[in-house]
Amino acid sequence: MKILNPDFDIDAFWKRVKNAPRRLLLLDYDGTLAPFKVERDKAVPYPGVRETIRGLIEEPDLKIIIISGRQADEVVELLGLKHHPEIWGVHGMERLTEEDVRTSHSLSIGAEKALKEAAHEAESLGIGSTMEKKSVSLAFHTRNMSRTETERINNIVTLKIFPITMGTGMELHKFDGGLEIRSGDVNKGDAVNTLFQELGDEDDIAAAYLGDDLTDEDAFKAMKGRGAAVLVREEFRETLADIWIRPPRELIKFLDRWKRRRGA
Repeated sequence: MKILNPDFDIDAFWKRVKNAPRRLLLLDYDGTLAPFKVERDKAVPYPGVRETIRGLIEEPDLKIIIISGRQADEVVELLGLKHHPEIWGVHGMERLTEEDVRTSHSLSIGAEKALKEAAHEAESLGIGSTMEKKSVSLAFHTRNMSRTETERINNIVTLKIFPITMGTGMELHKFDGGLEIRSGDVNKGDAVNTLFQELGDEDDIAAAYLGDDLTDEDAFKAMKGRGAAVLVREEFRETLADIWIRPPRELIKFLDRWKRRRGA
């Protein structure tokens, strides 16, 4: 573990985790709880993570929530737990509670139409195999591709695909391993803010957000003054996070310390 923010008091943080009457643990999925896989349906959690999450779900004073770029149902399937935690999918556009109550933000008619046209254009330009169609976005994956091929696909998406959606509220965002066209109305930081608003009285909450990707930076920003923002990556990158840990060993150790009465 490495402290990135000199103003962050790690000892005070763990003392708060131990003593706070309420605890909130927010987790990204890909790259954080699970290693990246080119075959995205094979991205199961790191060894030991599934068991640790199962134990954390059972803690009565802990609310654990996964906020992922994936669709919520995909996260449920990959987690493979009998009782899954609450999951916010597509960067906060979808919400699936522990009781399987589902809510979601909808796109405007113009945005939906533009997204369909953009998907059709991607197929016509021969990059359909890199495209992931989500309920409210399009992601183009270039992980493990050569630099030349990555640049080619990124140029097509930037110059020919994304412009189809311009003027509809959609934005083009970079993530670790590709580009995504998604709504500018909601991001992971908005999800964090909503959750804190629902919980009320932040003074009695110990909280942390764990993520790895550029899409998690909005959440790290929203965590300022509320708890710990934790970067989970093998290799360091510039970030707003307070702490940097490497998966899976340091990740498991961090999660274990959240178990009831473990404290610092």
